[in-house]
Amino acid sequence: MADRKKGTPVTNEQLLAKTEGLIHELRRRLLSGPEIKWEELKDVMWATEELYEHLCVALHLNPSGPYKVKITLGLVYDFKDLETLRRCVASGRVGGEGDLLSQDGGETWSPLSEFSGLVTDD
Repeated sequence: MADRKKGTPVTNEQLLAKTEGLIHELRRRLLSGPEIKWEELKDVMWATEELYEHLCVALHLNPSGPYKVKITLGLVYDFKDLETLRRCVASGRVGGEGDLLSQDGGETWSPLSEFSGLVTDD
């Protein structure tokens, strides 16, 4: 994967390090005082959005969604965003053998098992 802004390769380890750095910075800012202003978090939020886009590229997912999952029983579930889909896969509600994922409103389907990176150990 390449960094969209610089054109340089971005490894999974670099994404993980960036994520940990963002979490550390957010924690530091939240614990620095009784109140925090939204303006103070803008750069952290922007970096989080950029990280989200990199994650979607790494997982070969459309970052904007919406997503559909068709389970083996034929039921189709709609997911408005990647995080909701990830939570359902992690909980086991979807993601069984034979489940399919569509990123284009149901026009094309791919085995959900091809997107094993949807489940993380968080």
